[in-house]
Amino acid sequence: MSDKSWMLVLVALTAAGFVLQGIALLLIATRIKATTTRTQKVLSDLERRGNQLMLQANVLLESLKPLAGVAKSVGANVTEIVEIARRRTGELDALVQEIMETVKVQTNKLDYVVTDTVQKFEQTTASIQRDVLVPTMEIASLIKGIRTGFDFFFSKKKDRSEVGAQAQDEEMFI
Repeated sequence: MSDKSWMLVLVALTAAGFVLQGIALLLIATRIKATTTRTQKVLSDLERRGNQLMLQANVLLESLKPLAGVAKSVGANVTEIVEIARRRTGELDALVQEIMETVKVQTNKLDYVVTDTVQKFEQTTASIQRDVLVPTMEIASLIKGIRTGFDFFFSKKKDRSEVGAQAQDEEMFI
């Protein structure tokens, strides 16, 4: 084979390579175009759905705007209620302290009154015992002695020795 035929084979092979490259590039371009078309359809569908979602979100936000005002009002009311509760709790604490102090004072007064009453009762009891019971017992003993004396002198037939023995027995007993 000659050099020209080698060249011709090489040129034919190169041409065949270029044709195959062209066909491959054409197939690749077709696939890319199909993929691009599908991707654009998907993106268009996503864009359409995204726009719908955005519209629905805007409608939802518009419907929630009155609730924002209500939420602010509720927040302000809750804050006011908390402040009132704190103030009332402080007032209640002060009232309880005042009541406790009053109860302590009244308890001390009651304790003083009860203690004083008990002391006076004890003093009165001792005075009654000293001033009334002791003299009464002395008078009763005196009357008993007088009665015993009268019984002794005016007894009709009793033996005087028996009475003397009884008196001696009683003295021993005492």
